[in-house]
Amino acid sequence: MFRSSEGFELADSHCEISRCLNSETASLSASDVQLATGYVKMLQNASVDNDENQCHVLAMHHLPQQLMKLLAVCLTCHEVPRLSIIIVPI
Repeated sequence: MFRSSEGFELADSHCEISRCLNSETASLSASDVQLATGYVKMLQNASVDNDENQCHVLAMHHLPQQLMKLLAVCLTCHEVPRLSIIIVPI
């Protein structure tokens, strides 16, 4: 359902998600971080026990850099609960 509803494209097509994932870390507010980590959590949930969706996640070329930015923000702001959402393996 997530894939057929273009969920993987939201990182590029949804203006707010795209902005949060691609902004400089210093410019992100707490709600921006929450939105970005929520999207990452959706990617994770869509990929559980689904090899095809896992392939889609791996094909997201900018995702590694975006995750590193989110990790930096979470560490800087001491947002450990949000950080744990990101680093749980798919």
